[in-house]
Amino acid sequence: MLEDIEKNSKLDTSEVEDNDSFIINKSIKSFKSKNEQANELMEKSQEIVSKANKEIETITGSVYKDIDRLQDIKNSFLNTTFTKSQILLEKASYNYNKKNSNEPFELYLDDVLDDTDDDIFFKNISSGRFIGFILSLLTMLLVVVGWIYLAISNLGIKLQLQPPKIPDNETINKIFTWIGGGMTGAEGNVIAGEATVGISALILGFLIYKVYVSIKESKNLKIANHIYENSHNYLTKQQKSKSEIKKIDEYIKQLIPTLEDYKYLLDEQNGKLARILHVEGFKDDYETYHPTSVETMKDTEKLMNKIQDLLSTPIIKDSKLNEKFTFSLYEAKEVYQYFLSKIYD
Repeated sequence: MLEDIEKNSKLDTSEVEDNDSFIINKSIKSFKSKNEQANELMEKSQEIVSKANKEIETITGSVYKDIDRLQDIKNSFLNTTFTKSQILLEKASYNYNKKNSNEPFELYLDDVLDDTDDDIFFKNISSGRFIGFILSLLTMLLVVVGWIYLAISNLGIKLQLQPPKIPDNETINKIFTWIGGGMTGAEGNVIAGEATVGISALILGFLIYKVYVSIKESKNLKIANHIYENSHNYLTKQQKSKSEIKKIDEYIKQLIPTLEDYKYLLDEQNGKLARILHVEGFKDDYETYHPTSVETMKDTEKLMNKIQDLLSTPIIKDSKLNEKFTFSLYEAKEVYQYFLSKIYD
């Protein structure tokens, strides 16, 4: 792909989105200069990075809405149903092992994202013609000065430098006559000397201009190729991040109904505990309650422990979905199904 560009072939790069990825279609159409190719690659690189960032912004915006919803449900659950379970167990003298249930629920998708676009510096491609022109003028001036210095050195002419004074016509004619053939021992010619100085200055100035512009164009194309490759690498990494964020969101969506399931189970357990306290009264030792009542207390503790373990397990670890969390969510669902089976079996 990039090798073809180096061969000065015309590349027409178009991007089409296929599901979550770009397909780069290229066809040889006609010749393009290196600067034109470099500008085209810069534009395509910007499009790729912009497209990748917009996709990430879209999906993260959606996921953060789910995170906010989860946070609200979690806070409501812990501050009402869960807290009530704790209070009822304490009233029944059941030594429930308290944990910090109100730890802040922190879930930052930035930990999953790759910010390597900071290393992609987009820049306008400069042709280098202006600087090349300046260098060309300086080169021509140096050529003229060089010829004059060579002539006056060989002719033994001393120019007045302090203060500077323009030589008279006779001295100038001597200089150009020497350049125009006198240096070889032949009869020199003023016009030939002027032509020699002018043409040599123009040739060297033109060569400097062309060499500089050519080097600048090659450098521009090399930079553009590098940025183009980086933009594709960035796109690949962002697509990987996007896939990981989607997985995280799937588990967030599973966690929300799981919390709601536990709320209903604990609400039912709270009803049983309230009934136990009303019927059997308050006792100093929970083991003196009816065996069925003690079992209810232990079941309540199991549900509370499991949901706390789940909520205290980070969803994201090492910039990806935490496997420990997925296992904890699976266990929580299994516990929920177990308690359902006790109710309906």
